[in-house]
Amino acid sequence: MTTEKNGDENLPDVFAKASQTGSIPFLVQDMAALVVAGSAKPLTLRKQDRLPYSRDIAPVLAGMALLPKWLHWEESSMSMEYPPEARARVAFSKLHARGWLHVAKNRASPSVEALAWVGGSPGDHVRALLDEMLEANEVDPVHRGDRLEGPRGLFIWQYTPVLYEKGEWIDPRPRIRSALRGIPSDGFVKAARFFDYASVSENPFLDSLRRGNELSPNRHRSRRIFRKDDLVDFWRSALVQTVFSLLIPLGCIEWGRVDSELCFRLNDYGRYLLGLVDTFPQEKQKTDGQVVVQPNFDITFLGPSTEAEVRLGPLAQRAGTGVGVLFRLTANSIRSAYAQGRQLEEILDTLRQVTAQPLPRNVEQQVSDWFNSCRRLRSRRSILIDCGDPETALRVLAAAPKDLTQLNPTVLELRSTKAKAGLDKKLARQGIFFE
Repeated sequence: MTTEKNGDENLPDVFAKASQTGSIPFLVQDMAALVVAGSAKPLTLRKQDRLPYSRDIAPVLAGMALLPKWLHWEESSMSMEYPPEARARVAFSKLHARGWLHVAKNRASPSVEALAWVGGSPGDHVRALLDEMLEANEVDPVHRGDRLEGPRGLFIWQYTPVLYEKGEWIDPRPRIRSALRGIPSDGFVKAARFFDYASVSENPFLDSLRRGNELSPNRHRSRRIFRKDDLVDFWRSALVQTVFSLLIPLGCIEWGRVDSELCFRLNDYGRYLLGLVDTFPQEKQKTDGQVVVQPNFDITFLGPSTEAEVRLGPLAQRAGTGVGVLFRLTANSIRSAYAQGRQLEEILDTLRQVTAQPLPRNVEQQVSDWFNSCRRLRSRRSILIDCGDPETALRVLAAAPKDLTQLNPTVLELRSTKAKAGLDKKLARQGIFFE
């Protein structure tokens, strides 16, 4: 969606219903999928940007939850979209910022903490990140020179600009929370109207301007005149980035369309993050009853359900759009879900939750069989040594019995390539040399 920026102090209208609604914590899912991919084999990083090669995360990209094409935002020089490659970059950077990746040379592998996190349920994954953000909101920022630094990882005010009034930092935390709490939870508000309203009504920089004080981009009060329009733009940009880079990817907002315009409302995750409720919400058990999983493994949509499409995308093969048979469960789709690190109960629970009828027993059994037939293998590099005759093989084996395994009378395996140099020296003393 493309929009123009206009501050507006009038309260935006709230709509009871919206079409094509959905909500999914796809950033959390993408982070978990990268942890699983890195646990099977360290991710190889490109030299130019220290991000994983696409070939190493191909299963992650293929299994990403599908999002509606209209779920994006554009205005002036700002564009907020969710293409798979960009989502993978963001997920990797968030893992790295949290200290959940061990990076050595051009390899990245998950930490013990990351593996413990990914072992929990999908709800546990979300809660761990939201709880950390709640704690980060209470951490006092640290000033280092003219640079303002906050907690690592995720925090709700990370996109707010840094401005000073009389040499003192203007703390944006209370106002960013207040602005986001203004997103209704009992109805939908058009995104453009919300940003128009909140960029003026909840703008801490305009408060300073009304007090007649000059604002500075650093605490040394360097001279710069900020117009009202500039300050509205600064705050609006912060709100847009917070919604589209944090709340939507973390599953804290339910999105939809009203009059063909993007709209949203706070869901239970969002209310928890913003302190409107104290208890983390239980995971939803059912969607809107528009989906039926059939005994022949077809998944039929009796009506539109964007949320169900998003949840089924990583688990089933796409078979159509709109209504009718939109997905089909296959051996390959379940194997792909396994490769992404999904658990069997997670897959079955998703199927039970989206279907309007009990999950057919044959479907549950077959999905379980497909999943349980999958295995994870570990690969390692070794060196095969062809000794030529049994006598020489025994002499070589005696030189390094801890590093060598005899595969047949004349062939040995050197289990670690790092031991090659030491073996060379030991064999040279016996008059045995590699070609």
